[in-house]
Amino acid sequence: MGLRERTVARWLGAFSVLPVLAVVLMSGVGGVAGFPALVGPVWLVVLGLGLVFGRHTITR
Repeated sequence: MGLRERTVARWLGAFSVLPVLAVVLMSGVGGVAGFPALVGPVWLVVLGLGLVFGRHTITR
């Protein structure tokens, strides 16, 4: 929605790619099984605040 349809800001779409890459790399390379539990809440807070305080077509 952020990168293709542009209903939310581009930075929200780009920021959503980072946790996915981090989890895949940490789980695949390092074998850290609990890493998604650390990344997930931070991702939810940042994106939630971005949607609340941003001016997006999806929240109008």
